[in-house]
Amino acid sequence: MPLADVAVRAIALCSLLAFTAPPPAAIAAVDATASLTDVPFAPDPGFPLTSRRDIIVGGTGSGATAVAELAAGGDIVLGGVVSGAVVLQRVTGAGLRGTWPVTGEPNPGLLRHASAEGLAFRSVTDIAVLGGRIYVLANRQRSTSVTTNDVYVLVFRLDGTFLSSHLAMGDFRDEYGAGLAAYQTFPLGGGTVTWVSVVGHRVLDSVESNPFLTRARLEGDTLVRDTSIGDTNGYVQIPVPGGLCAPYNEACSMEVSRITTKPTPTIGAAPLLYVAGAIRVNGENWDYGLLCIGAGGTPCTGFGNGGFVRRSFDNGGSLVDRATGVAVRRSGTFGAYTYTVYLTGNVARRCQAGIGAVAFDGDDGSVALGFGLLGRVLVGGHDGGAGTTPVCFLNDGPDVTEGAALSGGRLFIGGARVYRDFGGTSHSDLQTLVLDAASGTVVDPLRSHAVVYPDGDATPELDAAVRSVGTDAAGRVLVGGQSVTPTSPYPSAFVSGRFVQDRIFGNGFE
Repeated sequence: MPLADVAVRAIALCSLLAFTAPPPAAIAAVDATASLTDVPFAPDPGFPLTSRRDIIVGGTGSGATAVAELAAGGDIVLGGVVSGAVVLQRVTGAGLRGTWPVTGEPNPGLLRHASAEGLAFRSVTDIAVLGGRIYVLANRQRSTSVTTNDVYVLVFRLDGTFLSSHLAMGDFRDEYGAGLAAYQTFPLGGGTVTWVSVVGHRVLDSVESNPFLTRARLEGDTLVRDTSIGDTNGYVQIPVPGGLCAPYNEACSMEVSRITTKPTPTIGAAPLLYVAGAIRVNGENWDYGLLCIGAGGTPCTGFGNGGFVRRSFDNGGSLVDRATGVAVRRSGTFGAYTYTVYLTGNVARRCQAGIGAVAFDGDDGSVALGFGLLGRVLVGGHDGGAGTTPVCFLNDGPDVTEGAALSGGRLFIGGARVYRDFGGTSHSDLQTLVLDAASGTVVDPLRSHAVVYPDGDATPELDAAVRSVGTDAAGRVLVGGQSVTPTSPYPSAFVSGRFVQDRIFGNGFE
């Protein structure tokens, strides 16, 4: 990497605001960590941070936008869209290219699913693995003549066999599926019922969008919508209370980005869902939004305002703040558990956006005051100048995030560091940030990571970003993302990686 680029990135990474808990000093542009004594989460040398560049030859895509573990200690699955088709990439627990036994593709690690109608899928937003099934949440164009979205759940076996496609949301509205929760209940009389709840938002008109939920049960290999909840079609709309917007008679909107489940101490109990996104106050003023609902769509009693809470940064003359990640932490012992919910996302600043984290009490939605400063932490970006007049760095770019996960008392946030070269062209690196989940203190500051080709050659000129974050059964952090290069014939590729903070689970750390 040219030294000029390192200097540009080092300058652009500085600048923390009043919401930020005091962190260590800013970091070098590319991570060269060789030991976990240096940082709490380091790339696992037993799982190379690798760009699977050969899988997208001849197509373009958004990279791996969902990641999940297929079995404890086993392979992982990455999901995304390539040229209108859903693509699943299998990677072994050692970070090598895996095999889908049923695939007929030349690359055995690649599974491609196109719609039978020939309509383009637009995004994969979530993957869940439960009971020998893989559930993939995908948004797809409605018809050849209508460009709005419908929402589907694709069901596969663990060997890659496609089983069924379920229309989770679909009517004349434009819809977006953000997340799914797969769980099992044990009804009286015996047996097991597998449920899949899908949460997203539906655009009602030009000024309003509301969260929506549907739920389906697995019957054989097919998901069947539960019409006992919501309207006669099984749709549950959760309107945003007018009191969260200004003026109060204006239609409130919430756009949903991610969901997670509240851990339940009772086996077989339906979980509560925490839904992350952005609530529009008015005009282009968006704040972090959190919704708590039951698996059937009923707002949590006593949580915020009708199940909703809104938290603003309103920083540096710009008001567009959006949560893109959510995680929940359970503390204490059985019978005395407490829950903390974290929203992470992007915070607008006068010059370039930074990364924000907010913490709430998981039972009532009140602010977790012990986290950061009054429940908020803001890291990165740049806020030069005063009021609405920016004074910005040359070649500066935003710090952005699209996912977060909790592990071992740490909140791991993944995203991208965007910067511009001296010709004005934008580039990006994979970027991570680690906070102490209890205090919000920065325990590992913004850190860039280099991606490598599968043959091990480092390619620091590659543009890359983390698009999804999860954990495996051992508490290791899994990331999926995208790498892009103008060099033909590889315009775009999936990125997979694993981060560890414990030598026991970090293969190669001594």
